[in-house]
Amino acid sequence: MVAYAALNRGGRLHVKGLGPSFFTKFLYFAGYDCGAHRHRPLILDRTVRSALEMLSGLVLDPSSADDYGLYLEVAHSWAEEWHTEPDVVERALFAVGQCGPLAVNLLLGRRL
Repeated sequence: MVAYAALNRGGRLHVKGLGPSFFTKFLYFAGYDCGAHRHRPLILDRTVRSALEMLSGLVLDPSSADDYGLYLEVAHSWAEEWHTEPDVVERALFAVGQCGPLAVNLLLGRRL
């Protein structure tokens, strides 16, 4: 969460025009295999946030490092439960987010 806070708006490493959707990609590629992290960094963009909200009701604030930490907790927990890697969960969330609410509600058997 330290790197997220440092890169986010107001952080000491913030780059103008580089928001959470982009700097989480940097964190993912730069730190994914780094053993020092409790949780591997994952990409968190608008599409992934949308999927989390549609599937679980979890609404994340992209300006919050704590919310990024919560996302990592959820994604890593699901990965463990489903016997897969956290980045596979992130990719699945991205795919769900691309579908939109109509498709998700139909798949979940929710009334329209």
